Amino acid sequence: MTQAEPEGVLTGLQVMEVADFVAGPYAGRMLAEFGAEVIKIEPPGRGDSARRVGPFAHDAPGLDTSLLFNYLNAGKLGVTLDLSCASGRALLLRLLETADVFLYGGSVQELERLGLGYGHLSRVNPRLIGCYVTPFGLKGPYREYQGGELVASHLSGLAFDTPGGVNDPEKPPLKPGGRQALMIAGLYGCLATFHALFAREAAGQGQEVDVSELEPVTSFQFGGITRQAFAPQTPVRGEAQASPLYRAQDGDVAINPMQEYMWQAMVQVMGNPAWASQPEFTGRANRAANRKALRDLVDQWTQQYPKEEVYQRLQGARVPAFPNNTVADVVASPQVQSRDFFQPMPLPSGERALAPGPRYKFMEGLPGVGRPAPRLGEHTVTLLQARLGLSQQELIQLFQQGVV
Repeated sequence: MTQAEPEGVLTGLQVMEVADFVAGPYAGRMLAEFGAEVIKIEPPGRGDSARRVGPFAHDAPGLDTSLLFNYLNAGKLGVTLDLSCASGRALLLRLLETADVFLYGGSVQELERLGLGYGHLSRVNPRLIGCYVTPFGLKGPYREYQGGELVASHLSGLAFDTPGGVNDPEKPPLKPGGRQALMIAGLYGCLATFHALFAREAAGQGQEVDVSELEPVTSFQFGGITRQAFAPQTPVRGEAQASPLYRAQDGDVAINPMQEYMWQAMVQVMGNPAWASQPEFTGRANRAANRKALRDLVDQWTQQYPKEEVYQRLQGARVPAFPNNTVADVVASPQVQSRDFFQPMPLPSGERALAPGPRYKFMEGLPGVGRPAPRLGEHTVTLLQARLGLSQQELIQLFQQGVV
């Protein structure tokens, strides 16, 4: 007998997702992880734009081989509907009559063009929760502007201090790696949807949830933002950086001896070099004033060893240090492996790819996303027949018209 799949807190709830690329689909993936049935609506023929973004399985581009798309949409059902035509929108509205959540991820202009604002949808289903993840939110002077990862990273202030450990404030800022701003927006979209679902239990009706891609990542700059209340001035880039990186034989290691005793311990680990007793390196203020020269000298020591050895030797002396891990280092990490964080993700081809699993642990487990991301329109016929009672002839006609 196989063990029963654990139920999630959202098991039995239905989410209709009309979301493109990263932010909205990431919110939908997390809702699916908690047990919700997430039905992804895509345009016929072309689908979600993430389908055309690499990396691709076996480096073979195709609508079903994008690993980005497959990660963001694992566990969902897939339906194709042309929402630009009245027939497609009518079918969506019929599906929303029994749905719990409408998840939108895209531009405000597209939202208004399609007529999918919450005022209209709530008349179809007053218990429906409408979660709208847009570049700048549904209100404000930027509401109709286009956005994206680069835009949110720079307008939020996240990119101000990058690259990490800025040694030359004259260097231009860089966007942090990956798609952090969009993923954070998706995370907050999921959290806000949970809040609205709990509120519905008390009030008996749904509500609109307005999530801006800009604001969640801006909230991560709380240190600089709160400081503005007491010192409303723009800080100099490079003044308050994270631990500086030093070169090792096989990469970089961060070292941050914040206290004097840590510095003295580090000097002992380095073998008490003569330069460490020079006046310009005595005391934290002098070391900060001469940080470029100090960096070069510490580099000469760290480059003699692998980063793991530098890290272990300094940590053993109670000096804050850690290696700058590559993706390969993270996958091989005994800490991450011990928690089964990376899990095999099913692909439409039947293969499995290693991918990040749930970011949290529950004693009873989670339903998971055992279903691979849908092929384009994979469940269109099944769902429209089962949920709306469409006949085979009606589906044929809709296909010939390009509606599905």
